[in-house]
Amino acid sequence: MKQMNAGAEKGAAMAKANTNFELSVDDLDTIEAALRARKQALHGETCDTSVDEKRTIHDLLGRLHNQKVFYRPSGAPYVGG
Repeated sequence: MKQMNAGAEKGAAMAKANTNFELSVDDLDTIEAALRARKQALHGETCDTSVDEKRTIHDLLGRLHNQKVFYRPSGAPYVGG
């Protein structure tokens, strides 16, 4: 029993989560497509689990969208359309 506690007393470091991800634009497109397909597969289901999963997917797709940087020309005034 003392041997198990010895590691904790010495300040054994716990593993930390990786917060630096290296994903390409193609990787993100694949992830978005998979999330949209899963959301579509859940369409029409009304159980609490599927409703929660749809909300989670919707929120995640929104966060991915908000992190995108869209091209806008800088030389001339931008006219959308």
